[in-house]
Amino acid sequence: MKPFRDFSHSRIINRFEQKKLFFHKILSDSFCFVKPKKLSYWLLLNLFPNFSSITKKKNFCFLTKKTRSHLSTFKLSRISFRELASFGRLNGVFKASW
Repeated sequence: MKPFRDFSHSRIINRFEQKKLFFHKILSDSFCFVKPKKLSYWLLLNLFPNFSSITKKKNFCFLTKKTRSHLSTFKLSRISFRELASFGRLNGVFKASW
């Protein structure tokens, strides 16, 4: 995933996430609405962009842009983490030996 694309997805998420949560909360309180009103809220909810949910955001390594085997505390893939840790480039990380 390209960094610019991820930035644009983050902007979309920040813009629409609160509105989507508001509609989901309204729809979860199903006892207070009649069916036509509920249907109109579902239709409004479907008008939001595809990448407006925070669950669609991908985490990736900022060095290699890999999305799999990602260590979230360091924002690195496991391969990049291993290389940097073996050269001592990460503070507080050292090779365990027994």
